[in-house]
Formats: sequence, C-alpha cells, structure tokens
Amino acid sequence: MKNILFLSHTFMGGAFVVGSHHLSKELSKRGNKVLHVSAPYSYFHILSKNTENKVRRKMKGQFYKENGVENFIPSTLFPKEIFHNKLANFDIENIVKNISNFFNNESIDIAFIDSPYFYPVLKKLDCLYKVYRPTDVYSHMEGNKVVKFEYEAISLCEKIVATSIPLKEHIISTYSVDSKNIKVISNGVDETYFSQVESVQNTKETFIYAGAFDNRFDFDTLEFLVKNNKNSLFQLIGPESDQLIILTKKYKNISYLGKKKYKEVIKHLKSADYGLLLTNDNPANKGRSPMKLYEYGLAGLKVLARKTPELHARNEEFVFLYDDNSDILSRLEICKNYTITPEEIKKQSLKESWTGKVNDLLSFVENN
Repeated sequence: MKNILFLSHTFMGGAFVVGSHHLSKELSKRGNKVLHVSAPYSYFHILSKNTENKVRRKMKGQFYKENGVENFIPSTLFPKEIFHNKLANFDIENIVKNISNFFNNESIDIAFIDSPYFYPVLKKLDCLYKVYRPTDVYSHMEGNKVVKFEYEAISLCEKIVATSIPLKEHIISTYSVDSKNIKVISNGVDETYFSQVESVQNTKETFIYAGAFDNRFDFDTLEFLVKNNKNSLFQLIGPESDQLIILTKKYKNISYLGKKKYKEVIKHLKSADYGLLLTNDNPANKGRSPMKLYEYGLAGLKVLARKTPELHARNEEFVFLYDDNSDILSRLEICKNYTITPEEIKKQSLKESWTGKVNDLLSFVENN
C-alpha cells in the first residue's frame, strides 16, 4: 500500500469531474491510501455568488468521502494566489498539518500536484516522488500571474506528466524542461460508470454537450448549428451562463438541463446521437485533453469537434473535425453518413481507460 496525495484545482462532489478524480479513485481501488486535496475555500470566497463555491463552503475544512476517495478542501484566510506570500504562512502550515495527520505523519510515496498554487505546501511535505501534472496551459487561462507558481512547482518535481502534446511542448519551451523527464498521459474514461447506467429514448435526433460554458466555449457556432438544424434537439449540460440563457430563450430546439451528477450526465450521453466539442479561438483550447471526447465515445456517439492540434493528432475514426462555420455543416453531413457502429466506437474508446492510464503513470513515475 502506498500513501498517495493529489493537490488538485477541482474539488470532488461539484459539477465537474476531472482527471485527478478518476486517477485518485483508481489508485484507491488498488488498495492505496489516497487523499485528494483541492483549491482552498478562503475568507474572500464568502462574497462569491458562484454556486460551486457555495457547495465548497459546506465541505471546507473537513475530510469527506466521494467515490471511495478521501477529500479535503482547506479552509484558509487567504486565496491560493497569495500562497507565495509570507502572509499566508499560517494557511500553508495548517494545510500541511492536515495532510500529515491524514497519513499519520508517515512519508508520502507519491504526490501529484495539478495546481501550481500548491507548491508552498508541496515544499514542506516529505515525499518520495513529486510529480507535476498540468492539465492546461494555465497562463492562457489565468494570465501571467500563474507563471511564477508553475516555475516553482516544476523546480520541486522530478517528473512531469502533461495531458496533451501541445501542453508538453509549452512546458518544455517555457521552463527549459529536459524532455526525458516529461511524458504525455492524456485524460481517459471510466468504463464502469457507463455499464451501470441505462439510457432513455429521445424522440428527436439529439446533439449533446456536457461541460463548462466559459470563455473557451463557442456560443456563436452553437447558435449556427441550432439555426441550421431546426428539427434536431440540442441538449446542454453544465453550469449556467448568461449567453447560454439568452440562447435557450431564443431557440425552442435547445434544451438546457443545468448541472447534473456524473451518472445523470452519462444517461443523457447514452441517449443522444452526436456529441459536440465546440471550442473557440481562445489559446487555452490548443492544449486541452478533453475527457469528454472518450466519454462521448463510450456512449457510442460520433463527435463533431473544432479542430485543434491535439484532436488532429489523435486522428480518431469517430471524431469529425471542422475548421469554422464555413465547413461545419459539410463535416456534419459526413459525420451523419459515416458508417460506424456504436459498439465499434465504444471499443475504440476503451483503449483510453483510466486503468491503463494509471499503469502508465506509475511506471513513468517510479522508473528512474
């Protein structure tokens, strides 16, 4: 049994399920003692109207179990962006104390840090292996403020696991990392959920998207598709946004289902006909390794997606890439007419299971 720690950006039990959730679950199933720590809930979050923060507030400062994994959301005075400052020393020490107590003050075998803001915590922990696991080009999402944190996190870690080829290239070029110390292990899928969930029958041809509606999502292309496929239903799952609400009021063939638990999301995926990955020109999209791609695949869906370097390199048979609105309808027509069974799509997606990802991860981390 190993002691394994995740210092992640996204808490378990909210609207989003991310790679660290699946990895920690798989490692816990193998008999390891796993703790998943996510971004702190600080005094400054009290003023936030974000519904996710309201959920986090209820669970902050206490250990709780989700999907068989122990979780902890630190309760701090200062937000994570202040963690490099001496003012936050008390917060850092408190997080370290909680982590150490969980592991009975034993050494941690492997610490994965997904959020670079946690580097001051990692610095104070006794770990055999420290692994930086970036999931996005964070500077594209949060600006240059994150660069100093990322530099420090990388300096503490012997190995780096990137979730996409563009992300690996960014890390190497920005931080002069030796390529032999970094490996691409993309996000995967958990097939057990899909075998447990039954689908429902939709009466119309159905397109589905489940995920975030933030500044990386292409609302213009969504509206273009909705207008040009009036007899089709567009089901949208995720946290509410102003632009989304405007579109749902404007078009009757949009069905906004709100936030759903993971098993509910899978039920709707398995009931749809096509999955959508509509990304805009935000540079943060270039290095994304969307789990949603293979979740759509395990649901047996063909996927219409905006072309990115990462998706183009994957060259999946069931994924149909478009450049922009000038070719999206022709690519959609090809997608609809392409003959591939849901069973074959599922088979192709299973190669991206989290079981295999964990095997690759441990092999890379533990082999010098």
